[in-house]
Amino acid sequence: RHDIHVLAGPHASTFNAYTRSVLVTAVSYGFVEFDANGLTGKYAEWYLPLTAGTWDLGAWFHKAPNCGIITISVNGSDLGSTFNGYASGTSTINQKLSVTGISIAADGLYSIRFRTDSKSASATDYDIRMSQFYMVRSA
Repeated sequence: RHDIHVLAGPHASTFNAYTRSVLVTAVSYGFVEFDANGLTGKYAEWYLPLTAGTWDLGAWFHKAPNCGIITISVNGSDLGSTFNGYASGTSTINQKLSVTGISIAADGLYSIRFRTDSKSASATDYDIRMSQFYMVRSA
């Protein structure tokens, strides 16, 4: 199992900038906002050692007026599930996206990429706000 807390920053990114934030409520947690600066195709990427088999991915995002639609890929192959990060008004925290049945053919170092290629018509940007993600081998 790999648990990635994104506050440490990505291994690679084409975002204009990213800002770390810590919110203190009933539970303290942090998230990173990746600023797309109005441009599509921006990504944040992490590299993980994965063994051959079937894997599941879970990621926690925050919805906000400036967030785009997020596509996740493994080694350049889109997983098919997207997450719409748009919310009108105040942000909505801890929204989970789960993707199951990710096939990994051979042991190796794999790129996990979070990318925004589109957005809702009402969204003001293509940003991503996320706090963490994990990958766990399921078979």
